[in-house]
This record gives sequence, C-alpha cells and structure tokens, in this order.
Amino acid sequence: MERLPFRKLVHNEFWILCKIFSMTLFKIFQTETLPEQYRRLQTRTFFRRILCKGLKISAAGKVEVAVKTRYTWLLRRLLSKTAEINPVLFI
Repeated sequence: MERLPFRKLVHNEFWILCKIFSMTLFKIFQTETLPEQYRRLQTRTFFRRILCKGLKISAAGKVEVAVKTRYTWLLRRLLSKTAEINPVLFI
C-alpha cells in the first residue's frame, strides 16, 4: 500500500480502475487502427517513438506531422482516421 499514490483505499481503487480503463482503450485503438507491425508496441513506446517525435503543434494550434519522421505515413493515416470520427454527445 505504501507505493500507491493515495492514502485512502477508495482513491487508490479509482486510480487503478482508471489505469485499467486507459490501457483497455489503448489496446482497442491498437487492434482497430494500427497496422500489424505496430500492434505489439507498449503504450509508452508508442507514445515516445511515434507521437512525441512525429507530431508537432503549429503556431495556429493545430496538430501537424513533423517534416522528416520515420512514421509519416502512419501518422497521416491516424490523423485522417481521427478526423473522420464524429463525437457523440450523451445527454
């Protein structure tokens, strides 16, 4: 218990559930949108190797693909797929 970030059990329980939920969403994202060769990457590796090195924010505040990256095709594909997604509001 001393390694968990909160003192109360309820808070730690919520923290662990959020971690599980985010990992599950990432696994769904991997299987649904990524090519076969990138499906086995861990979350941190994917974030560090592909997203941090390949994406940049322009002066206008838009996300763009960096000029010379190894994963240009993959990043353009991911950005186009996320642009097609229509958000659904639940009321």
